Amino acid sequence: MARKGQKLTRSNTTTLNLDIDTSGITKMKYVAERARRRTIKYGWLNRRKHKYAKLNGQRIYVAQLAFWIEYGTKKQPPRPAFAQTIGRLKRNTHHLFAQYFKNTLKNGVVDVQTCEEIGIFANRTFDAVMKTQAFAPLKPSTIQRKGHNLILVEDAYYWQNFTHEVVKKNIHLIRG
Repeated sequence: MARKGQKLTRSNTTTLNLDIDTSGITKMKYVAERARRRTIKYGWLNRRKHKYAKLNGQRIYVAQLAFWIEYGTKKQPPRPAFAQTIGRLKRNTHHLFAQYFKNTLKNGVVDVQTCEEIGIFANRTFDAVMKTQAFAPLKPSTIQRKGHNLILVEDAYYWQNFTHEVVKKNIHLIRG
């Protein structure tokens, strides 16, 4: 028994030793670093010149024509198909990117096939935007002059040159 003024103390000492295997985490970190070095570029990448469109007597690049169509000119209103494509891609590709990182971490190698699927999805999205013609309507004077209300965006050459490319570099290292 404890006397008056004495404290009764007990002491229990437990030692816990943990050995944690971090080799899996190290591998995941390595694969994740490699996975983030992939970039999917899409647009008019092949530096082709348009067959017929000319400026100052010289043929222009399809990408330049795409810029004029996207943002408009003094005489033509903008037809932002590319901006609409980007908006749809931002809303609709989360599951593909999740699949990409899941497959990359699971298999230990970069999942290039899913990158290609995302690029193909971008091409299909651009096609869908072009087919829906979700642009500002034509002016009544233009409809009267043309005789119809269809928006005639550049020919198939513009449309067919929209492509994608999977690049092995980080987006911050790409120029041009």
